[in-house]
Amino acid sequence: MTQNLVCPEFFNHELFQAKTDALHQSKVALADPANIMMEEANRLAYRGTGLGRSMYLKAAQEGEIERNTLLDFAAENFKDSNNIAVVGVGLEADYVSGLADEYLWSLEGGSTTVPSSIWTGAQESQIEAAGMVL
Repeated sequence: MTQNLVCPEFFNHELFQAKTDALHQSKVALADPANIMMEEANRLAYRGTGLGRSMYLKAAQEGEIERNTLLDFAAENFKDSNNIAVVGVGLEADYVSGLADEYLWSLEGGSTTVPSSIWTGAQESQIEAAGMVL
């Protein structure tokens, strides 16, 4: 799907394989209890919004992804907001970081101001997955 984001001249039929691949990768990742726990902890920490949204494509969401959805997402989060995403699939993080330093050094950095955290109270979650309770 990254390819579809960086090349906006694509058609819906070009998303079919990307969606199939993303759904398969998500199923494999969510078969690991450690990933399920991290997903739930992230959801609780951010109340399911912003950074708390799932990183994985769920089967129920597959139909929601189409050309205009991706283009709107890119316009809102990157093009019109001067943000950039560096994606390195199958590459070591240090290698990607080195490439970013080499080729993106002239870009203006983001804000270093960290928003203060707000206590939202104690939360508890129970997850039932594949014959176990996490």
